Amino acid sequence: MFRDSVTVSQVTVGRDNTVTQHQHAAAGFEELATAMRHVSELLPRIGLSAPDAEDAAEHVSDVIAETTAAEPDPGRIRRALRGLRTFLQPVADQAVSGVGEGAHELAKEALGHLQQFVS
Repeated sequence: MFRDSVTVSQVTVGRDNTVTQHQHAAAGFEELATAMRHVSELLPRIGLSAPDAEDAAEHVSDVIAETTAAEPDPGRIRRALRGLRTFLQPVADQAVSGVGEGAHELAKEALGHLQQFVS
């Protein structure tokens, strides 16, 4: 039972009574939200240290939260994207030693998703 209004969300109840909530991006932020979902899937495979991976994931979460807000704050999005880039760029540039095989290409792919949104 819902006791409050729900906006920009979709709730699905499965046959086994599991509940899944899907958030939809605000108008004009759909591409960014999709890019962040891709980056979120790539992050665990890039091989960042645990603290860096946690911070990078937090930046992704911040962007997703803003893109699904009723009134996204472009400044917060921009700052979170720049923060995320600080973790990905050294791996993409092969400036970080000890990252897993293929991390360089994964980081470049993740940065490619960010390219059009970060100046």
